[in-house]
Amino acid sequence: LLKALTSASPHAVRACKKLVLDVAEREINAGLIAATVQGIADIRASDEGKEGVQSFLNKRKPAWFLA
Repeated sequence: LLKALTSASPHAVRACKKLVLDVAEREINAGLIAATVQGIADIRASDEGKEGVQSFLNKRKPAWFLA
């Protein structure tokens, strides 16, 4: 878990923490699912998300990777 968190995009980690807090103890319904899907799409479309895809395709570490 630690390796996954430290190698993930900082923006994605912040967004995931926020998502967990936002959905905790809420009923899962269509609105919540739609908001979650949109949030994930927004992260993937961000500069960090694009960098993650490009680094994967080019077999290199992403610019934001710390290690």
